[in-house]
Amino acid sequence: MAKILIVDDEVSIRVMLTRMIEPLNHEVATAEDGQAAYEMLASVNYDLIISDLKMPRMDGLTLLEKIRGDSVDSAFIILTGHGDLPQALDARERFNISNFLVKPVHNMDQFLFDVDSAISRRKLEIDNRSLMERLREINTELEQKVSARTREVVEKNEELARLVNFRAEVLRVLGHELRTPLAILSGYHHLNTRRNPMQDQRIAFSMGNSITRLQEKVEKSLHLLQGAERTQFQLDIEPIVPIEVCQRVIERIEPLIAHRGIRIETHNDFEGRCGWDRERIEAVFEELIVNAVRASPDRSSIEIRIHGKGGTVTIEMRDRAGGIPEDQLETIFEPFITLGDSVHHMSGTFEYGAKGIGIGLSTAKMWVELHRGTIQAQNNADGRGCTFTVKIPCEVAPAGTSGKPAKR
Repeated sequence: MAKILIVDDEVSIRVMLTRMIEPLNHEVATAEDGQAAYEMLASVNYDLIISDLKMPRMDGLTLLEKIRGDSVDSAFIILTGHGDLPQALDARERFNISNFLVKPVHNMDQFLFDVDSAISRRKLEIDNRSLMERLREINTELEQKVSARTREVVEKNEELARLVNFRAEVLRVLGHELRTPLAILSGYHHLNTRRNPMQDQRIAFSMGNSITRLQEKVEKSLHLLQGAERTQFQLDIEPIVPIEVCQRVIERIEPLIAHRGIRIETHNDFEGRCGWDRERIEAVFEELIVNAVRASPDRSSIEIRIHGKGGTVTIEMRDRAGGIPEDQLETIFEPFITLGDSVHHMSGTFEYGAKGIGIGLSTAKMWVELHRGTIQAQNNADGRGCTFTVKIPCEVAPAGTSGKPAKR
């Protein structure tokens, strides 16, 4: 059902046209002149306006000019006498009217055909505008998606290029950090064996065997970094006491940091045993403690708290160093994130400010996640130093549990 407005100053014409339109079942309203019609258009959006040209107060041409100026897109049919045909033709060209009819209207079928055609044409124009607008929206969305995807590809390519260059630097640093000290140690071992043929052969064999195993691990690690597929890690699960593992690490490094006057305080509220891999968890403790020692000024303190709740053990490592920039609190767990110029790496020392090669924290995270735990860093509320928090489920699991390193 369309809304139609008939505008004519003659009542008989308005009544006749209304009755002629009745078979089409449209909603019809009438107005006595252009002014009355214009006022009605302020509150109703008509699909079709059928208007006479000559009327008092406001004629049909003025009505047409005003509504087109107001962006009213109603279909418009002009009723005109023979003498007004030039005006009707001019309006048809200027204002995109649907048609004009010469009064009096006698052919009802033709009139209804013109009405139906005008309404259908307007509907098609509206649908076309809607489709064009939707098409523009789709094109805009597509352009935005293509632009975003292009930026993403460019960023990924740039990241890949950085990683390619990064790998060469990593391997160069590892070669210096790992291979050189091993070569020196191995050389001293062989030299000492030749100079002291009568020394305890059991000790010599044990030292040589340890060096060989360590060299194999280094070469395997370097091989993995060069692109080989990562191997599965085997967890050797056994019941262990967290505080005992922590104290073992502290005892091992205390002689190396004694000259710096750093105090390591432990607070333990958990005496149970957990089904963990002792070697991996010890590596986590070692990395966090050594990391805290290197970041802490001389004669400062490091606080370690171990407590359990709800089947989970929480390990908190709090230092009083300078803290971590907020934008690096997540990235510090990424591999090689601290890697800079290789001449500045001092991973073999415990001195204040010494930097490693950036694999310690990422490795610690891998071991924690392999135990289905979490690790995070947070700056202390008082602005002095930061706290590393490790949470690991505590359960005595069967020995020999295996798993893959967690994906990051």
